[in-house]
Amino acid sequence: RMYYGAEKRSIGKTAASLVKDGEVIFIDGGTTAAEMRRYFGGKSNVTIITPSIEVAHWLTTATAVNVYLLNGFLNRDSLSTVGVPSNETMLQMNVSKAFCGAAGFTVRDGLTDVHMGFVEQKRVICQHARMIIGLVDHSKIGVTSLASFASFSDIDVLVTDRALPPDLQREAENHGIEIIVT
Repeated sequence: RMYYGAEKRSIGKTAASLVKDGEVIFIDGGTTAAEMRRYFGGKSNVTIITPSIEVAHWLTTATAVNVYLLNGFLNRDSLSTVGVPSNETMLQMNVSKAFCGAAGFTVRDGLTDVHMGFVEQKRVICQHARMIIGLVDHSKIGVTSLASFASFSDIDVLVTDRALPPDLQREAENHGIEIIVT
């Protein structure tokens, strides 16, 4: 399985540029979203909610952003917590943007992932976030994985490293999804 590290870094940098001072955002525990952590040095009064121990550690040692680590069981492979945040907790948080990597992106299934624990976690976050931003490298376009966490029509922005196929680009435009190619 290919990692596409340079592409993920580029997507992460572009995604981080979408964060404004004072925002409360969610960054998921995946490898693409984790790349955002490198680009918060100049941000102020930003609060980041994440299940990723790696992201939380990096941010608390290298930036001044506030970090809220989601609780749950620790997934040894991703070093992220797995578990559904309580609805009560999420109702109290004003998440302006949810940055979610995905194992797949299609018109029919939207953003999908391979691990049910992460799917359920991201689904709850996306239901409460004001904006859903998908982060997918070209290898995930046109792919459907185990389960959906955000439907196509719920996605506000997609950050990717290559232009979408024309039919998918047209569908995205029809649904008001902003496509940002890094």
